[in-house]
Amino acid sequence: MIDLSGRLTNWIKKPRSFFLVQLLLFVVICAMAFNIEYNHVMNEMRDEGALNNATAKHIAHMMEEYNKSIIMILHSYTTRPLLIDAVQRKDLKAATVHLVDIKRNNPAIDLIAITDHNGVLWVDYPYRPEAVNPDLPYRDWYRGVSNRWQPYVSGVFQLTAGKRGTAIAFMVPVFSKKKAVGILYASLRTGTLANQMLPLIPDQTTRTTIVDQMGNIIYDSGLPYDEKVMKYPFSFSSDVITASAPVKTFMWTVVVEKKKEAVLASLSSGFIHTAVTASIFYLLTAFALVFMRKRIVLQQAFALLASEEKLRESEERHRLVIEQTGQLVYDYDVLSQAVRLSGAIMEVTGFKPDDIESSKDFWKAHIHPDDREYVFNFLANVVRGKVSHYRINYRFQRKEGTYIQVEDNGVALNDGSGRIYRIIATMKNVTYQKQSERNQKLAIEILRLLNRTGDLANIIKDILKIVKDHIGVEAIAIRIKEGDDFPYYAYNGFSESFIAKERSLRVLDEYGNPVRDSQGNPCFECMCGRVLLGSTDDSYPFFTENGSYWTNSTSKLLETMKGDNRLGKMRHLCTKEGYESVAIIPLKSNGNIIGLLQMNDSRANFFTSGYISFLEGIGSSIGVALRRLQSEGALKESEQKYRSIFENTTEGIFQTSSEGRFINVNPAMARIHGFSSPEEMVAHITDIGEQLLVNPEDRKRYRATIEKHGAINGFEAQVYRKDGNIIWTSTSSHIVKDAVGNVLHFEGTVEDITERKQAEERLRKNLAGTIQVISLMLETKDPYTAGHQKRVSSLARSVAQEMNLPNDTVANIRMAGTIHDIGKISVPAEILSKPTKLTDVEYSLIKVHPQTGYDILKDVDLPFPIAKIVLQHHERLDGSGYPYGLKGEEIIPEARIIAVADVVESMASHRPYRPTLGIEVALDEIRKNKGVLYDGAAVDACIRLFEEKGFSFE
Repeated sequence: MIDLSGRLTNWIKKPRSFFLVQLLLFVVICAMAFNIEYNHVMNEMRDEGALNNATAKHIAHMMEEYNKSIIMILHSYTTRPLLIDAVQRKDLKAATVHLVDIKRNNPAIDLIAITDHNGVLWVDYPYRPEAVNPDLPYRDWYRGVSNRWQPYVSGVFQLTAGKRGTAIAFMVPVFSKKKAVGILYASLRTGTLANQMLPLIPDQTTRTTIVDQMGNIIYDSGLPYDEKVMKYPFSFSSDVITASAPVKTFMWTVVVEKKKEAVLASLSSGFIHTAVTASIFYLLTAFALVFMRKRIVLQQAFALLASEEKLRESEERHRLVIEQTGQLVYDYDVLSQAVRLSGAIMEVTGFKPDDIESSKDFWKAHIHPDDREYVFNFLANVVRGKVSHYRINYRFQRKEGTYIQVEDNGVALNDGSGRIYRIIATMKNVTYQKQSERNQKLAIEILRLLNRTGDLANIIKDILKIVKDHIGVEAIAIRIKEGDDFPYYAYNGFSESFIAKERSLRVLDEYGNPVRDSQGNPCFECMCGRVLLGSTDDSYPFFTENGSYWTNSTSKLLETMKGDNRLGKMRHLCTKEGYESVAIIPLKSNGNIIGLLQMNDSRANFFTSGYISFLEGIGSSIGVALRRLQSEGALKESEQKYRSIFENTTEGIFQTSSEGRFINVNPAMARIHGFSSPEEMVAHITDIGEQLLVNPEDRKRYRATIEKHGAINGFEAQVYRKDGNIIWTSTSSHIVKDAVGNVLHFEGTVEDITERKQAEERLRKNLAGTIQVISLMLETKDPYTAGHQKRVSSLARSVAQEMNLPNDTVANIRMAGTIHDIGKISVPAEILSKPTKLTDVEYSLIKVHPQTGYDILKDVDLPFPIAKIVLQHHERLDGSGYPYGLKGEEIIPEARIIAVADVVESMASHRPYRPTLGIEVALDEIRKNKGVLYDGAAVDACIRLFEEKGFSFE
């Protein structure tokens, strides 16, 4: 079980830990206080936002009712027969009577007038001679009424006569027998709206604005709105809480704003209260921790006194265990630097207990000089408490002077306050284990070299070098069969004179001719010959079961074997050259001896039986590699066949370096690129990406694809011929690697596809014409939708290019954008251009247009995705779109791009039922719903186009 009380007392005693806990407590309490106030502020902000929204809706409703009431008053007069008759006859006197009555009953109206059905004003009240009989059909209020001869409320305009200022106008048509004969006109100064608005504004910190259908300010509680016509900016600061509501019938907008700093000012007293409460809580908790620390320190002081006696008894038992254990254990006292050893010291180090001083100086003196600094720096860190359990390896000198590799495993003990007072460890001789690991690494390196492609002679030389360096032998060589002899194939460390004398192993007669046995096989001399012939006898101590010969003293062996003729003729040249240690290892392949590995050293007792066994295994691997020489003829024949195919095929064949230079090309490859010969092309093209490819980016795509997949098929790109003409080629290639995975080169084939690409281009132009015809069909019915499609197509294409999509995909997106609303051809024009909100039935007709567009296009000979893009361009990632409510990856990527472009263009452009919202509002919409409704990559690309690269709708 974990001793939680012990851990608590350990950290609470340490001043540094105690201080850190106090600091952590302070940070936690401050964080809690901040979180409480932050949540409070966020709730207040949300409540304020809800209040602003409710205020905006209430004011919008009041404006709706107020405007309707004025229109109803005017409409009641236009239904009076006397007024209708006066308007029809343009009876100035009779009409003025009615205007006076309207002004008297409605003092808020500033001016009342009547025009004929052509917009010519012929009577007004109060009477202004200069205003009578002007031709006013160019005014927006006239177009608003005459469009459908319905009541109309104008936007705000500047008064040009009388008392200057701004006003709005109310117009109601006058009918006689269902035919418009005039217009009853009433203007209302915007200043009179203050009386309507003041009771509705919550407080002085709230700004209320009414904006007309053209984006001009009708009323603003924070600006001199009634002096001149001003545009509302529609740019909302993050420091302001903003809500808006439409005055639906008249296409006005009510905006309610309140600065966040005003909300925060009202919460200042709450901030102070929370800060004081947190401070008091921290002080109480801190005092409690200080009291607890003092109590624990006193308790542990008394407990330490009581444990000293038990510690002395434990020390005596520990000493007896150390001395009697069967392993080498040492106990190092940090304070006195005394070392206590177990009885197994002789087994590991060769020292007797009496030979050893009981201090660390003895150990320091016997650690290898190259390891000494590392070991004692490491133990210093242990003493400082940075390491509690450790395992280190170093070389230790035995009594007879040789070094062994030891593994030191230890644990550091502390006195409860974190101070290290003792180190207890065990030592183990791991010399043979380390030697085995080194041999294994050597074997792996030799196998790597044997599997390397290249010249075999160089490979054998590299193997001899690493074996010589690993073992430390003075000279090493390999013999390989050549005809009837086994001369040296490679050597390292032998003198040229020795190699010359020992080159041949054959026995020669008095005439210098090779001696053969009864079966015609050549006879060989010396120990090398016996190993080659397999005539070793393992009853001799210098032969092994695997047919190797080795000795650690050739001079003693020579004395021992005097008079023994069973070994045949001996040259004794190794002994004469001063080599005492000699080893000869047979190199075998499929059970046959094909060569020898020979090692010589002037030092006696150099080899061990373990080394000889290891080298016999190495010899078998080298023998397999040497067998490659026998397959050279077959390899050359295979190369000749490949060369024939390489030279005569009609497809271009190439090899390139990883840096982008041609290594080799065939004649067909040169012809495709306009060169007279392969040699000319290899010499001329030094950088494929710069000289050959028309688009250097194609080289990056090529490299990225082949490095990811290891191969590439049908890579199409435009390339330059030698004469500067451009052609299309299709490339298929793969990476060629060596046995260990290093890239050697790229190789593959090239086909000239220029004619095919030209045919595709003609087809693409025909498709573009088809798309244009389809777009014109819709334009004849609804010019607005056609312009919208063109702008969406332009933005969608730019977004796709910003996302680095392939050219074919960009082209498909552009074409789909041009006709994405083709389905609206089935929607009545009255619905498409309706200036007010659509009914549910009308909106359901609009929502059918993606399916209608898909049904129109699915059987047209267009690229595959275009009809599907049209079908899905109103789908949303969260499934809230239409017509099928698709989600996420169910929507094709091209449709997700069109969706973003469609939303941005729609919000940034004017609509029959609302003015433009502006590009900033459109970008905020896609930014806010990135990853929720709209594709994240498409949103990021679209925002970059507008904010960083200056894109705009033409």
